Amino acid sequence: MANKKDFVSSSERGVPIFTKSTAVCFFIDHLTTGMWRASSRQVPQSHLFYITPHLMNCSPTLRLSGKKGYPESIDKGRPLCDACFQKSYKKIVYLRKRPYFSLHKPQIRTFYTNSSQNANFIGSLSVDKKLHKRSYSSLFCLPLYLEKYSFTNATMRLFFNIRYHTVWGESLILTIENSTFSGNSERHQIRMRYNEHLGDWQTSYTLRGNSCNLRYHYHLESSGKLLSEAGEMRTLLLTESKTKEVYIRDFWRTPEGLNRIMNTKLFTQAFARKAKPVKWQPKRQKLLLSTYAPDVPKDCVVAISGNQQQLGYWNSATPLVMKATPNGMWETEIDLSEIEIPLQFKYCLFHKKNKRIHTWETGINRHLYHFTPTDEKQAILFNDTPFRYPEEWKGAGVAIPVFSLRSREGCGVGEFHDLKALADWCAQTDLKLIQILPINETVASHTWLDSYPYKAISVVALHPMYLHIEDLGSFKTAEDQAQFEALKAELNAKESVDYVRMMEIKSHYYKYFYDLNKATFLKSQRFRRFFNRNKEWLVPYAVFSCLRDRYQTADFRQWDLFRTFDRKSVEAFADPLSQDYDDIAIHYYIQYHLDLQLREAVTYLHRKGIGLKGDLPIGISRNSVDAWIAPELFNLDGQAGAPPDDFSLEGQNWGFPTYRWDVMAQDGYAWWKSRLATMAKYFDAYRIDHILGFFRIWVIPIESTQGLMGYFHPAIPLTRKELYQAGLELDDERFLRPYIRRWYLGNLFGEYTEEVIDTYLDPMEEDAFALKEAYDTQRKITDYFAGKRDDYQVDGKRTRIREGLLTLCTEVLFIRDPHAVGAFHPRITLQYTHSYQALDERQKKVINQIYNDYYYHRHKDFWRNHAMRQLPPLINASQMLVCGEDLGMIPDSVPEVMRKLGILSLEIQRMPKDPSQEFAHPSNYSYYAVASPSTHDMSTIRGWWEENPTKTQRFYHHILGDHGEVPHFCEPWVAKEIIEQHLYAPSILTIFPIQDILAMDGRLRWEKTHEERINIPNNPLHLWRYRMKQSLESLMEADEFNQLLRKMIHDAKRS
Repeated sequence: MANKKDFVSSSERGVPIFTKSTAVCFFIDHLTTGMWRASSRQVPQSHLFYITPHLMNCSPTLRLSGKKGYPESIDKGRPLCDACFQKSYKKIVYLRKRPYFSLHKPQIRTFYTNSSQNANFIGSLSVDKKLHKRSYSSLFCLPLYLEKYSFTNATMRLFFNIRYHTVWGESLILTIENSTFSGNSERHQIRMRYNEHLGDWQTSYTLRGNSCNLRYHYHLESSGKLLSEAGEMRTLLLTESKTKEVYIRDFWRTPEGLNRIMNTKLFTQAFARKAKPVKWQPKRQKLLLSTYAPDVPKDCVVAISGNQQQLGYWNSATPLVMKATPNGMWETEIDLSEIEIPLQFKYCLFHKKNKRIHTWETGINRHLYHFTPTDEKQAILFNDTPFRYPEEWKGAGVAIPVFSLRSREGCGVGEFHDLKALADWCAQTDLKLIQILPINETVASHTWLDSYPYKAISVVALHPMYLHIEDLGSFKTAEDQAQFEALKAELNAKESVDYVRMMEIKSHYYKYFYDLNKATFLKSQRFRRFFNRNKEWLVPYAVFSCLRDRYQTADFRQWDLFRTFDRKSVEAFADPLSQDYDDIAIHYYIQYHLDLQLREAVTYLHRKGIGLKGDLPIGISRNSVDAWIAPELFNLDGQAGAPPDDFSLEGQNWGFPTYRWDVMAQDGYAWWKSRLATMAKYFDAYRIDHILGFFRIWVIPIESTQGLMGYFHPAIPLTRKELYQAGLELDDERFLRPYIRRWYLGNLFGEYTEEVIDTYLDPMEEDAFALKEAYDTQRKITDYFAGKRDDYQVDGKRTRIREGLLTLCTEVLFIRDPHAVGAFHPRITLQYTHSYQALDERQKKVINQIYNDYYYHRHKDFWRNHAMRQLPPLINASQMLVCGEDLGMIPDSVPEVMRKLGILSLEIQRMPKDPSQEFAHPSNYSYYAVASPSTHDMSTIRGWWEENPTKTQRFYHHILGDHGEVPHFCEPWVAKEIIEQHLYAPSILTIFPIQDILAMDGRLRWEKTHEERINIPNNPLHLWRYRMKQSLESLMEADEFNQLLRKMIHDAKRS
């Protein structure tokens, strides 16, 4: 007899059940209601298994109910002593202790052993409620004699076949996830074999039982790496069937280009017909035919017409209608016994009301020649290639920050709740996509600076300002509600977002409802589930937010004992029994409701057939949860930014730390994958802010403040030897230190020149100077003047001196590489420096050659390879459609990589990709692009029209093709022409800022043109406060305008 220590612990609550010949093992979870549940497993007759614990001195009545053919009741059992146990059961294999279920999840569970792979649920086993209160002190066994009952030994064999042409050394691997109906999941990876005769890769998989919930995916193994096919895992739901074999034929979904784009969430979940999963019962000589058609008009269904009676003999009135299934799939069953080979057919869109074929797919007829079952027990599943649409899919969308939405019942700022009303307007006008700015938590100082959405303190947590207060519950008193309504009306009446005041009021009511509801909220199952799914990031974030407010700074380096993150200390601080728990748990409360409200909004959008596009910022705040938790992932002593362009001549300094890609690669970019998995809960598509940063990032030394002083990283810096071979002997004093000469100081400082020389400069030689040590970096200069007075109050004199001194710091031709000794980078736009102007013509020619080779040729393959190491793991981390913001100084390798990975480009008319053009024409855009007249970092169409009349005139004549006098303002008809140009662009998507759409109507657009601009990149103190002039409700009531916009979209074939 086995020792009791070999049995499963009594704390794991089970009941041992044995059979005499056909061994069925029951696994029982004890519920507090007194109910016990069982699942069963077919095992070889030579094995008997048991599960403990055991009830003492009881003889429960067991009832087995469930599937047809099983007994409704079983005789009572009896307790057995060790002697009786040993005497009655000779042949027993004992399982040693192992955990097999969680006490927090009292669900049906199946026990896994080496003897079996599959399980079937057969019913429930009930025990008298009184029994669960008794003590567990001795072994209790219940013999069940079940020989006369037939437990199925049925199996089904699945034959997988896929057509794919590999090259030498490549092979295909099939991944299968089999979820049994008892709640368990099995995952298998099977290497497929190549059939040279058929040109197919093949394998088989045997199901224990004749039903399953199967998910599977194909992978290409090449050079030791696995490349997954595009799209979600394929799904196969099988119900009970007598069929022994199912032949499955698939086609490889190329994870590149258009195929990848069309298999993203935007199409499979947002645009595709909503349908419930359909279970298939395989039958002998039956063919289940399916195809992918994500874009089907509401009044149509997918059908199949062909040369068979079942398919209507090509009659446009009698095709075989297919049934919609999830993720854009359509299927129908064909009786193969009535099919004459060859089978020829085409898919079509069948108009339900007119009872006629509305649209035929393009291309030649499809054919099936060899799919006759090998025997009468075989069924066939044929997953065909996608529906061949007559025209490439194109859609239109609207871009607006959530905070800019205005509703009649708003609270001074747009909320997730308002996305529903925006979706209603989009549905009216046939706009298919809503694009928003980042929505993550940015509260660092509780000031206006926190309005900047690209400087989040957490890449996961959502911003509290988007919470709809009324959905948190009922007010305690009518007076409390009246006070809230008055404050809400005060905020909502404001022309723009009053960020600080709004956050003060909202924060008060977060705390109000938390205090009111915390007793029930913290115990609720929904919150516990949310907490358990998200605690890895939620607890550190909540503690960070608590400490930020306690120390009155988000700079965790000033947090005494908490300056360095330690998970054990953080979890102890967040213990529910600690005195600080309410200050932490309130952030759980806020994040729970934000998640709930955003997911409700997304579900509403999808029901309307509208997708949501998010924004992935390139950087994080150096004072953020992420930098606190994992500082090793970031270069905290550097700053990310962008080189100069037409919109920011000094470049941009975002202040973000850069990434340590080598460290991130060590765990397979887990930080990025987690970040994108969180985004995928809400978004169907996302924009990668500054995608060029994944090829190389513009790094600005910490002692500099302007983007002019940056360099690309990673890069291949120039050595002294290379420069010498190119014809330049590097003089450190002349080329690496600021070139300051009297001859140009007057241009910078004017009447203050002598004062500047006396106060800030040291004389070096005749008419040559150097910056004094107290002012010899841009950081020192900026800090000096910031300490004098707030930037908005600096007078003209101080401003001119400060800007002039900052310019002197940039008077260098080369910048030292901090990572390599004796290595250098040419200073960006060095041709505009006084230092360059002072060179002789030979030196200028040499430096120009070095400069052009460095920035436009030297790194082509280097940056491409760098991007191809980092981007694929990120892109494959979700099924979202990816768009890249590829504006600015674009390396030649960028378009190639983006096309290969299925990343859409961004086309802006005012920032043409071809540097030889002043404006881009939308008719020349690629299909793999998002066309837009402007972005949040630019002035609107109307604002830009007034900025430079000379440039506007050239645009008016050469791009719009209009003649005569140019309107001084961008009149509604001019805005309409620009919008129409973009609607007719070849691009798959065209997305318009809402300000540019409303510019077409003189009654709807805001008379304060320049107040519509969202951001000014070269102004770090800019306030992000734009709000729509009219409410969303008013916009939906603008019938004439909405009909015009809908017609424009329809005429451009983007509906």
